[in-house]
Amino acid sequence: CRKVSYPRDLPQISLIFIFVNEALSVILRSVHSAVNHTPAHLLKEIILVDDNSDDEQLKGPLEEYVNKRYPGLVKIVRNQKREGLIRARIEGWKVATAEVTGFFDAHVEFTPSWAEPVLARIKEDHKRIILPSIDNIKHDTFEVERYENSGHGYNWELWCMYINPPKQWWDEGDMSAPIRTPAMIGCSFVANRDYFGELGLLDSGMDVYGGENIELGIRVCVSPSFLLLLLPLYPCRFKWSSGHRCVAQLINEAPLRVLEDQACVCSSQQGNGDK
Repeated sequence: CRKVSYPRDLPQISLIFIFVNEALSVILRSVHSAVNHTPAHLLKEIILVDDNSDDEQLKGPLEEYVNKRYPGLVKIVRNQKREGLIRARIEGWKVATAEVTGFFDAHVEFTPSWAEPVLARIKEDHKRIILPSIDNIKHDTFEVERYENSGHGYNWELWCMYINPPKQWWDEGDMSAPIRTPAMIGCSFVANRDYFGELGLLDSGMDVYGGENIELGIRVCVSPSFLLLLLPLYPCRFKWSSGHRCVAQLINEAPLRVLEDQACVCSSQQGNGDK
């Protein structure tokens, strides 16, 4: 990616981080890495959506720090009740003012030069959703664990899983080329703000993660105008449990909502509405 030349007039981006009772230090690592590794003229704002945390460190101390360190750049949105991850993302989208919106967990860190390839692909065609590949940050040592290039698919339980990139991508021999993928993860994706709204945003009936990414991925794939692209850019993400309480019943309900919405699509593709 460093050898590629990118247009100078790339669109600006609003970065949206969702958190509830996340460690203050981890949130600030995400913010610092975003500011340090995103060109200033491309970063319109950072939006922190607090889904009704009760940790006092995430109230006054967080506001005082970001207002002093990044005045006018970092905005904090506070939900008055626990909305859940999906509706919290939608609240962040409502506040965003840039042409492009990026949705990330508040324990994601950015690597240098991550933004230009993403924004260039959206500038080429704003009817795209871009999924940066992510590495893992070990929570106990902060060591970065590299993940190989992969696409995203889903199993019969409608859980997102890594899959081998298509043969055509390997044959091209360009490791920086995007991978067209049939599914997506929810913790890290970028989209044109207006077209994301045209798609219908995320399913606000879902309370926690586990199905919203599959539902959106299917919705994108069955639309002839939109495209999911995965770019090997490698932001890094901590793997640990977040403050969102993931009740098993809610997790199981998410794939059922996907099936409820998309069953008619499968039936129409088969040509027999009774199947």
